[in-house]
Amino acid sequence: PPADLERMFEVSPAYHIDKVKVPTLFLLGAKDRRVPAVDPIQYARALRARNLEARVVMFPEDTHALSGVQTEYEGWLTIVGWLRRHIIVENELGDLVFDETEE
Repeated sequence: PPADLERMFEVSPAYHIDKVKVPTLFLLGAKDRRVPAVDPIQYARALRARNLEARVVMFPEDTHALSGVQTEYEGWLTIVGWLRRHIIVENELGDLVFDETEE
């Protein structure tokens, strides 16, 4: 029924893309049956069209779980690099801390 389609659209991330205000990182398994790779790729393109940074990292041998040993290693390195770049700073003691400054 049309009401079901409308509800599905309302809960879709695409419906709320105009609310995204921060850089976004996507980690994807190429063999994911739940989330087709084209969906986050299109979402990232839409974010970039709004001048927001978006990065897509695809792991060719993984599914939705991203559970391969190499994937976990590379995934965490990617996440830490992303966080360091966007929300973590080094304080005067050399410790890594979250940047709590307002923009």
